[in-house]
Amino acid sequence: MMLLQSQLLCWSGVQVEEIAVNKGLVVEEPGRRFEKGYKEHLWESYNKYSHEDTEILIEVQPKYVEVRDTSDDGYAFQLFIDFENKTVEPKIYDKK
Repeated sequence: MMLLQSQLLCWSGVQVEEIAVNKGLVVEEPGRRFEKGYKEHLWESYNKYSHEDTEILIEVQPKYVEVRDTSDDGYAFQLFIDFENKTVEPKIYDKK
């Protein structure tokens, strides 16, 4: 098992800092829980996606998330979500 710390996702105004753990091959997961859930809940995707024995399972534990967005009224804001300290801090940039 390999432990990785990285910035997993930065897309569309969302940045996730996390701990990622390589859990090994999907087909070697005890009970194959991921594979069963994927098949049950996303059948069409599962059916099109290759299930070869080269696919790995990565467990992601978010530590910190930043969200940049605008409200329905056009207000720019950021949310800072700290999973370790269990806090959420909003920061509003625009006032109309």
